[in-house]
Amino acid sequence: MPATRADDDAAFTPERADRAPLMTAPWWGATALVALHWAALLLDDAFLVAATKPLAMVGIIAAALVSGLLRRRWGAAAFIGLLFGLTGDVLLLWSGETAFLAGLLAFLCGHLAYLVAFRRHGLQQWWGNGVGLIAVVACVTFSGALLPTLWRDGGVASAGPVAAYMLVIGAMSIAAWATRRVAVGIGASLFVLSDTILAMNAFVWTDPPGPLSVMVPYLIGQGLIAWGLSRP
Repeated sequence: MPATRADDDAAFTPERADRAPLMTAPWWGATALVALHWAALLLDDAFLVAATKPLAMVGIIAAALVSGLLRRRWGAAAFIGLLFGLTGDVLLLWSGETAFLAGLLAFLCGHLAYLVAFRRHGLQQWWGNGVGLIAVVACVTFSGALLPTLWRDGGVASAGPVAAYMLVIGAMSIAAWATRRVAVGIGASLFVLSDTILAMNAFVWTDPPGPLSVMVPYLIGQGLIAWGLSRP
């Protein structure tokens, strides 16, 4: 009897994941595009950076689609989350407060879409919430000077949107771990780490590390979320 959508949407089990290949050609292709962007950052070539940044996310999205993401009942919401991530990447190619806030809004919508995807998947593991919470608390502690700095410089107009964003991405990370898909949980925590470093670079640190400190955890995180949610 041919497979049905219900078969694809069946509850996740480690046994089903063990039968699926870890890496297929589309994921190797996505990995190559991600590595190409990292190389562009190392070369500090502005044109190559701008060209390869969206291509990295396009590769991840394409690999997820080929791997059957949209056949999962949570796939449409996850796909929307990935598209918002790609949109945020493009917006942040520009400098200035307007571009930053627009990118922040795009990523915020992406995190909300991921939350919907995780809820549709099912939050099955109570201990996962604890693992995600530890990761969030660690990043909040690490960025302890962020909100006071924003409040001092711009009041609620500056600190408010960032605080709301931190709340949503924290909830997304906690829910990711509760899906019982370890790759998704690790990916979400890396996403939190990347955004924490990005904010500290922009608003707190006077001598920030280079963009690789943001883009390495970000792209690995997005890739793990997409890969984890694409698997049966």
